[in-house]
This record gives sequence, C-alpha cells and structure tokens, in this order.
Amino acid sequence: MQDLGAILAENPIIAAVKDDKGLERALLTDCRIIFLLYGNVCSVSGLVERIKSDHKLVMVHIDLIDGLSSKDVAVAFLRQNTQADGVISTKPAPLRDLDPSEVLGKEQAQNLELIMEVPLQVTVEIGRARR
Repeated sequence: MQDLGAILAENPIIAAVKDDKGLERALLTDCRIIFLLYGNVCSVSGLVERIKSDHKLVMVHIDLIDGLSSKDVAVAFLRQNTQADGVISTKPAPLRDLDPSEVLGKEQAQNLELIMEVPLQVTVEIGRARR
C-alpha cells in the first residue's frame, strides 16, 4: 500500500458514499480514498471488492454497517472477510486497545501514526469532482 500521506497530498478530497448511486459516482472521480458509509454484513465484502477493483483505498465506517458494531470482533470480521484498508468509527472502543505493531504492518502503522498526529481537513465532494 502506498503511503497514506502521499496519497492525501496528491488527492486531498475523500469521497464518502452512503448508497449505490453515490458509490458509482465516486468511482468515476479522481478520489483515491473512499469512505464506505453503508452496507450490511452480507454486502460489505462485495462493496469493498468493487472499490478495490478500481484501485482505490476504502475505509469502512463500522458504526454504519448493519449487523456490525464498534467492537473488536467486528474489526476482526472486516479484517478477515474484506480487503478494507481501514476502519472508521465515531466510538473509541475498538481503537482504544489497538496496538498497531501487533495488527498492522510497519507502513500501515506509520500511516496510522501520521493520521493521529496531523490534523486533516477532509472535503467530501461528490458530484462536483468528476473525471
């Protein structure tokens, strides 16, 4: 995986999608990162696979996936059953006990550290950012 900081420097707009129509629109943009804000335990793997097939990074908002919650087992489920590049949560529970050195590779642990240290301005712009 390419360094997240480099990807954000090249493409600072992150697409956030909440339905199939939004996903299709986001896949047509130059956005390299997509926040997946919908789905359920049966569909999340296919949605992630669709995004990855367009060579984009995908972060799954675990609180918004029906049938999942912000618990360690849900994070483990996503890790084992999808190719998601990361997890988003508004609840700190699954991240509190996360030891990046145990679960992530060196580069991914550095990416996590970068995100935690640098304030990011995320612009979600679906429909205006087109190829």
